[in-house]
Amino acid sequence: MNVLILTPGRTASSLLQRLITISMLQNNYDKRIVNIHDLLYGLDENLKFLSDPDHQNFSQSLNDIIKILENNDCYKVGRIAFKGFQKRNDAETEREKLYDYINDNFYIIRSLRNNILEFALSWIIVKYTKKRNMYSVSERDEIFSLLRQKKIKVEKEELTSLFDLYQDYIQWSDKNFNIQSEYVYNNSIKSLEPFVQSLPFTSDKSWEELFGISFENWNECHNGLSNENLDLYKRVHDLISSYVQQNILPSHLSIKLNHKLLLIENFSDCLMWYNNWLSNSHSKVYM
Repeated sequence: MNVLILTPGRTASSLLQRLITISMLQNNYDKRIVNIHDLLYGLDENLKFLSDPDHQNFSQSLNDIIKILENNDCYKVGRIAFKGFQKRNDAETEREKLYDYINDNFYIIRSLRNNILEFALSWIIVKYTKKRNMYSVSERDEIFSLLRQKKIKVEKEELTSLFDLYQDYIQWSDKNFNIQSEYVYNNSIKSLEPFVQSLPFTSDKSWEELFGISFENWNECHNGLSNENLDLYKRVHDLISSYVQQNILPSHLSIKLNHKLLLIENFSDCLMWYNNWLSNSHSKVYM
């Protein structure tokens, strides 16, 4: 089973696809499973990611990407990020071929946010920090400390353009893909495990059944919030690291930057602009 996640960004899609891959690996499928991260950022002939998962490489044509995917007889887990897709200059005929190929060969999950304001602010924080994902507690804490000292002042035009981008993403994904499942990110990782477990191609066992530690407890350890079951945490951490070394995963599981609203200087203005935008929006919007 090939799996594709559609995302406007900032919906935990990187973490979601890693968890789907890890869960699928426990089912002992008859083919190898590879998490290729993003289909459009560059792949070599063996599906190895050509650049760091936090950077973008749009040098390959869509036709070349389709050929690489076709030539690799394995189960693939990845995503298409709408924000990155917009930056490409592909011909519409090539885009149509990609849509057809994805619809014919992938189980498609659309990731959403239940709060579009937090989605937009998360993108603005990425712009200021230059970090899409973080992989150590020290890195996260350093960024949080710096932004607490000098908070971000958000501009109205930048914020509302991100609201529009989210709305465009909904329309684009509705129009071009046969969506089979939806994951709504609510700014908490607690919803990730039950969603992954509910999919028809992943293991129906929980992390605790598979690894002896719940995903919530493991993630608390990973984020430096708990010292409980550290031996089990390290055992699973090492297992995931081995998947990275084997090129099954492009990176380890990321660490989340929490309490993001505390980093915004003019949050009350942002809330007002969001409510005004929402009242003037007549298209389909998920919240």
